[in-house]
Amino acid sequence: MVMSFSTCIDSDPPVAPGPNDNIPQPTLVGFPIDLPTTKTIGAAGGTVSSLDERITVTIPAGALSGDTEITIQPITNFAPNGNGNGYQLSPEGIKFNKPIKITFKHGQEVSATMPPLTGIAFQGTDGIWYKSGKLAWDEINKTVSTETTHFSSWANFDNWKLIHKNGVVAKFNENHYGYKLNIDESAEFELVVLDYEEFGEELSPLFADATVSIIKEWSVNGDVNGKTGVFGKITPNKQEPSCTYKAPGEKPKDSKNPVLLTAELQDVKYKDPRTGQVFNNLMVSIPIEIVGDFEWDFVIKYHNDKAFSGGLVNGFFTCKDSASMKILFKNDEFTFSNFTNSLGAITPTTKTDLGNNKSTVQSEPFLGPLNITAASGIYTNPGGKKILLLSLSNTVETPAFFWVGVDGHKMTYPGGSGPLELHVNFTVSDSISTATYHDAGNIIFSKITLVK
Repeated sequence: MVMSFSTCIDSDPPVAPGPNDNIPQPTLVGFPIDLPTTKTIGAAGGTVSSLDERITVTIPAGALSGDTEITIQPITNFAPNGNGNGYQLSPEGIKFNKPIKITFKHGQEVSATMPPLTGIAFQGTDGIWYKSGKLAWDEINKTVSTETTHFSSWANFDNWKLIHKNGVVAKFNENHYGYKLNIDESAEFELVVLDYEEFGEELSPLFADATVSIIKEWSVNGDVNGKTGVFGKITPNKQEPSCTYKAPGEKPKDSKNPVLLTAELQDVKYKDPRTGQVFNNLMVSIPIEIVGDFEWDFVIKYHNDKAFSGGLVNGFFTCKDSASMKILFKNDEFTFSNFTNSLGAITPTTKTDLGNNKSTVQSEPFLGPLNITAASGIYTNPGGKKILLLSLSNTVETPAFFWVGVDGHKMTYPGGSGPLELHVNFTVSDSISTATYHDAGNIIFSKITLVK
């Protein structure tokens, strides 16, 4: 039996194979989560990659008899210990005349002393995920490839992985992901192991199999069990291969954050599929960023191409506005500060309709559609998802227009002002979160950007 692990995770939390150990379990079929990529490839062969460039399909000459539309559709990755997106390759059911190559990018460092520990799997018609044999690794470009003669749902996975049971995965940089915890926040991390037959046997199902005895010790940034408390505390679970990690009371220095939670394994024999070298004592790690109290810079932007007509036929003016504030969530309470409201802006300043009538926006400054004066919030955390609900006290002020006819007659359209309560709900899942808002009249369209 071959066992392996990986030190990085990707954008979707792994899904447990099922309640029964050592028995492969079917999973849901992934649903589309991004735009597909489609390319016509003929008998001469060619390549097609997903928009995120994490998967590339290489079709050699002669694999297809004629022009065929090849599509890569990103989907939810339900493969056990899956990394990032899964990908539905189509047309489904197609049979190639010769093997094609599927290549995934991953974030693992592979070298002479670090064996490749990541693999490729596809989902069968029975809903079970099967690992693909005949893998090849590119150490420089950090890719893993396999050959196949069929299309289905494909995914990259890790054989061994530390997961946060209720956590939302966050992206740190390209192909590197981890978790984020607030200061003093506790979370349970579990070692999930995928067991399967020897490499080279393609139809080998993935299933979970791990025991507490394989973990020699836990550490965070090299501090065994977090004894010093500088980078947090670790309480090992004596009944299963997991631990409770409590983040430190203050953020570590940037050079030490994210912290690295590590499980040192013992009596594990892993055979390098490239060289046959056997590794007995290995480590599996996961990065955790300590984010401190939740604090955001909140920016809301207004843009409307048909906000005001100035009395002209189809003579709309574009209106832009923005407002910002700081949001601090600490000890279950919100604090709002640094309210900044930009003045409204109208472009162009003049317009002429087909009858040569002309409207000019007033030269006096106006507050614009956004003028936030107060805020309140509610924070919830259902199922590990961080939800923020904001209510904003806002005043709307529109500009005045001067309308001049062809005979020189001048008319004024006065501006106006009034209150408008804004309500915004959004999910915080990474360092940058976005949400959209429409008012009841569908006049205002805003994009909210928050940097945590």
